[in-house]
Amino acid sequence: MNLVARDPASRTQDAAATLAHSRAAHSRAVRRALVGMGIAGGLAALVLAVVLSRSTPSTAAPGQRTLVEVAATVPASDVPSKEQPREQPREPLEHEGQVRETPVSNQSADGARGIVPRVRVVDSAELPWVSPTAGRPPALSYLPPGSQWIMVARPAEIMADDEGRQFVKSLGPSVADGITLLNTLCHTGLENIVELQVGWQTGGSETATAAGEAVAGWTVRFREPTPLWEDGVARGAAWGETREQNVDGETIHVGAVVSFWLPAAEEGRVLVMAPTGLLEKVVEAARLSGLGLSGLENDGETLVANLPQDLEHLVGMLDRTRHLTFLGFPHYLQHDGRSLMAGPLAWFVEPLGRFFGDGVKVVALSLHCADNFYAEVDVVAPRAEPAQQLADRLAVQIETMADAVEAACAAIQPHPYGSTLVMRLPAMIQALVANTRCGAEGKGVVLNAYLPRHAGHNLVLAAERAIEQLPGSDFSPVDGRTIPAAGPVESAAPLQKTISMVFAKDTLEKSIQMLSEEIGMPIEILGGDLQVDGITKNQSFGLDERDKPAEAVLRTILDRSDSGGRLVYVVRTKDGVESLEITTRAAAAKRGDTLPPGL
Repeated sequence: MNLVARDPASRTQDAAATLAHSRAAHSRAVRRALVGMGIAGGLAALVLAVVLSRSTPSTAAPGQRTLVEVAATVPASDVPSKEQPREQPREPLEHEGQVRETPVSNQSADGARGIVPRVRVVDSAELPWVSPTAGRPPALSYLPPGSQWIMVARPAEIMADDEGRQFVKSLGPSVADGITLLNTLCHTGLENIVELQVGWQTGGSETATAAGEAVAGWTVRFREPTPLWEDGVARGAAWGETREQNVDGETIHVGAVVSFWLPAAEEGRVLVMAPTGLLEKVVEAARLSGLGLSGLENDGETLVANLPQDLEHLVGMLDRTRHLTFLGFPHYLQHDGRSLMAGPLAWFVEPLGRFFGDGVKVVALSLHCADNFYAEVDVVAPRAEPAQQLADRLAVQIETMADAVEAACAAIQPHPYGSTLVMRLPAMIQALVANTRCGAEGKGVVLNAYLPRHAGHNLVLAAERAIEQLPGSDFSPVDGRTIPAAGPVESAAPLQKTISMVFAKDTLEKSIQMLSEEIGMPIEILGGDLQVDGITKNQSFGLDERDKPAEAVLRTILDRSDSGGRLVYVVRTKDGVESLEITTRAAAAKRGDTLPPGL
């Protein structure tokens, strides 16, 4: 990447070749990041399904939400700031419906204590818990127009907490790869990213992207101005080779896969990234709203994005200071955005659709890792179903889902890896039952829960392990990753041979050679096919596959060589001799090759 920063006159032909190779690798990494961020969204939906596993039907009146009613005036200087979460709710009282008065600490960030008001704590299972945060709704600045699924995260705050770091780690290797690339593109670590916003939608002519594919736009807000703002060398190191393009008076940097925009009015505190066609739409929308252009900055107090009415109402129910929030149209995840629910999360697509029903248009899930783990689901009630009626229906659905979860866990014969977590999942859900509350709030429904501090990452890990091992699942665990289960290939008998392959680090080319020798079957890598997609035979990885069918080992090798799932194999028969060809999905489709089942 350092070649990008050199004077063009000083580059040699060898350096140019190295740069071309680096650009190809950069493009592959960006594509993998799209998948990784999609999986992050899917994993949040997984947590949503677990959070909704059980609850208690509610009869709360519309508008009742908080457990705390302030009985004295609090000076404005003592109101918790958006960076300071409110004090956690008190422990439940011994008797339902009991009311007590108790003082609440109002200590400011600098240690000074103000007026201590008296509050009345109402313990009632018919009211959702009070939130641990008290921030304003998200502003959604620079959100790509037409976004169907949205993520808003606060990376710096998440990574500043031990449990937050554990939760991020539990999301798996694809999310880790996405974070690594994000750090590169932003030229900084997560600790300097105050807010990360991602908006997904389906590509097409309006965004000048491939039709039917999920595309995304990212907005990164930094704690301190980024060097990318004024340092061309830093931009070259982070983004590779780009060219400048003027869009509505703003300069965007067009890259091979993703383009970049540093809004002039933000002076280096905001970076927007998206495919070029989509980024142009973002710049145009910003101009129409007066955001980030001509020195006009949004004050952060109000919603900026132009959203459908239901989604705008949902945003008004949210809190921007939560560590992680997902919101949007569940219908999108079930149809055009189904690729975001990749891997084992595909199992959740249909159950989530049945849970909310056809009437619910928009939903949100927010998570917060602090002294306790907090999860909240917000739903806007459709016109045909009042909020209280929707709350009652969802409560019944929750009870049904609980039975399904327990039955599914009972049918699992857990793999030794992660078996302890899987066995504990029913007990985790029982703990969730005792701490989840549901009720109506105006035109919306709120479901929320408090759990012990470490519950969040344990729930994610246990649920993921369980899903991968459900009977009839199309996925199997492979060292934290998931690949399609191997189907029988009757014409390639050597692939059914049980083998073991273990090495710390080697290349695709070498591993295929070893596999070929082990099963006694010719295997050829079609290098030209791989080069078209920018895939190299020299990609290194480790492998620890013991006593498995050769076919399963082969698919693991292909998955490790390209996490985007582009590598496939084709069985050939010539003069009665079977052989394999390693190619790409695109090249095989172009030739009309028939792929083995499961690929």
